[in-house]
Amino acid sequence: MKYSKVGAAVALALAASSAYAIPPATVGAVANRLTVAGASAARDSFILAVLDPTEGICASAIDIYRATPTSGQDFRAYTCHLKTLASLGSVSNTDVVIFYRSEGGSAWGPVSIATNTQVMRLNPGPACVAATAPISGFTTWDCPVTGYAISTDTGTGAIVKDTVELGVSDVEPKLFQATNYPSPNPTTVFPAFNGTVAANLRGLAYTTGYSQIFGVILNTTGSGSSAVNNLSKQDVQAIFTGAYSDWSQVPRQDNSGFYPAGEIIVCRREPGSGTQASAAQYFLGVGCGAPSRTFITDSVAGLGDRVQENSTTSGEEACVNSNANAIGINVLKTTPISGAANVKYVSIDGVAPSVQAAALGQYQEFYELAFTKRPGLTGTDNALADGIISVSRNAATVPTNPSTFAIPGAGAANIPNVPISTADPVGLGTRSGDSCRPAVGL
Repeated sequence: MKYSKVGAAVALALAASSAYAIPPATVGAVANRLTVAGASAARDSFILAVLDPTEGICASAIDIYRATPTSGQDFRAYTCHLKTLASLGSVSNTDVVIFYRSEGGSAWGPVSIATNTQVMRLNPGPACVAATAPISGFTTWDCPVTGYAISTDTGTGAIVKDTVELGVSDVEPKLFQATNYPSPNPTTVFPAFNGTVAANLRGLAYTTGYSQIFGVILNTTGSGSSAVNNLSKQDVQAIFTGAYSDWSQVPRQDNSGFYPAGEIIVCRREPGSGTQASAAQYFLGVGCGAPSRTFITDSVAGLGDRVQENSTTSGEEACVNSNANAIGINVLKTTPISGAANVKYVSIDGVAPSVQAAALGQYQEFYELAFTKRPGLTGTDNALADGIISVSRNAATVPTNPSTFAIPGAGAANIPNVPISTADPVGLGTRSGDSCRPAVGL
């Protein structure tokens, strides 16, 4: 039976952390390693489910290495000793280092594979020191990185260019085209977007993992946003396209007038973010062939600071938290931002976001995590990637948290039960790996 990884996995890691570790002096000598890049929304689910010592692929406690300072440079590495599992094959029972780059968001995984572009990842070693503020429940090491710029993907210190072997994205590769192609200045990192790049992205093979739920978040201190608890999909569309610029333009859902005035601050992710791509698809229809609308950006003249783009999920959360009357998008959590009181989720067309509502199909803003292996991946790298994908599809090992549920039919045990469980549900429907499709039952 599954358990709450937020509590139990942390307890396990605490209990085992002194029993096994791969410290900075020896991490560079670990032979089995995998470079992963992509979703920041899935970053924490990845560690709590995929690597968890009880249900994931690790037999030992996990050490976390991270770039420091953490702001604006979201690079991590995870070390552990692996279990003996059929899905891991020859890499079973060995030490492993998994590099996880979530800076820039989902597209940095599949786009780097489609364009054969190396990108920065963490390079842990002797310069890493024990963290003074560790991630709760895990031995944490801080690795100094200075001068990192996402526009050029350059910096100094404990980072190095490498080839991405596994992309993890909130939506499938085909959605990272045109306005969802990574930026700023994509030509300094990736090739300029063109027909060849588009065809390569559409042609990438990928495997779905679990479903992730997203939600609309509002600042609770603004004169207008604080009064809003429910928005129609059409009103969110109008805000995200710039048709509405003030809360006084937004009609109340009970037809009693409009909300109090207050200039709307749109906190969005940058092009290349899976969170951004999923919201653009759901609210504006971007990426699905039919005529779609344009998501408002900070490059539009005359907007000032009314639109703010952020390179990570945590950056967007901070944007909504610190700007009165702000609106944003976020993966669903128990609380929008840990320790912050100025942010709330809102209902869409009268349906509050929850794992049960999404699993039942009542709440539709959810998408299926996509794993893209580099074509031709072989040996222990391929075995490690396959093991990660396997535990992300199996209902018994999908993470227990407010944003995820298992895809029906993705694993032999992924059979929906009605009524839907309040924890560990299997959804009643699947998009079959195509974000442009509504979820339908098997």
